[in-house]
Amino acid sequence: MIQVSTIVPVYNGESTIAAAIDNVLNQNFDATEVIVVNDGSTDGTALILRGYGSKIRVVEQSNRGVSAARNAGAAIARGEYLAFLDADDEWLPGKLAKAVLALDRNAAATLAFSDFIQIGQDGSLDQPSHIGRAPSMDDLLARNWGILPSSVVMRRRVFERCGGFREEFRGPGAGEDAYMCLVAREQGEFVYIPEPLIVHHRPAVVDLLDKYEPGRRIFVELVRDRYGTASKALLKDTQQYFASLALQKALQHLDNGNWLRALLQSVRVLSYDPIFFARPQIRSRLFNRKTVALISKLLSVHRARSG
Repeated sequence: MIQVSTIVPVYNGESTIAAAIDNVLNQNFDATEVIVVNDGSTDGTALILRGYGSKIRVVEQSNRGVSAARNAGAAIARGEYLAFLDADDEWLPGKLAKAVLALDRNAAATLAFSDFIQIGQDGSLDQPSHIGRAPSMDDLLARNWGILPSSVVMRRRVFERCGGFREEFRGPGAGEDAYMCLVAREQGEFVYIPEPLIVHHRPAVVDLLDKYEPGRRIFVELVRDRYGTASKALLKDTQQYFASLALQKALQHLDNGNWLRALLQSVRVLSYDPIFFARPQIRSRLFNRKTVALISKLLSVHRARSG
């Protein structure tokens, strides 16, 4: 009997997909199936998948994005539970068994999730996350809770009631996971497993802004339409997060001596959060940095345009 269907979306993941599949197969959890959705890869991904034979089920589709890939896997899943694993993430031993046990013990729970460890591009490990507890609906409408897709195991019937992932989101980390958490929380409570059970490969911070920006616009629109004024705090938190990413890019350009690009990114900061630089915690971070000069230049340009 299949209890859990593990869904792995992959696009041009020849360097990581074998490790991800092996990671699932080595979980010592027999009542599972592995569904890999090849989302139109143009590298050697398909050849690697063929090498696993009957150990995995493969869905081939044209490139439609990570949400559509996960939905395609869920459409053929046979398990009571759906587990998600991104092709460049890793599960730690016992992850699947612990998540299933948590759901079996709480019939009211819609999904289980855990803490995680992030690994940088240079191989350095961050301190484990400490999310602390399962969020209420009010919590999720106050800020992004940081629940990663690779940490989630969800009841399939809940996934279906949610309508799957919204396929407007195409890129990885585009906001589809945060939106799914909101809709799933409408169905019932979450279970939090207070230990890191996944290793998440973190892209460089300065690369996140352009990567996530298309999804931000979709996320803001969907959240505002569904939750109205109740989502004001969450949308503000989202804008501040993107302002901080734009600041990181501005600082990088500044360190490289490119004042013009730094200035343009600073304007982008203000487009997300007009009072970002006035916030005390931001001022304290910038006090001893060359960015004081950057901000002064930005303000002078702003005054010149206004005049």
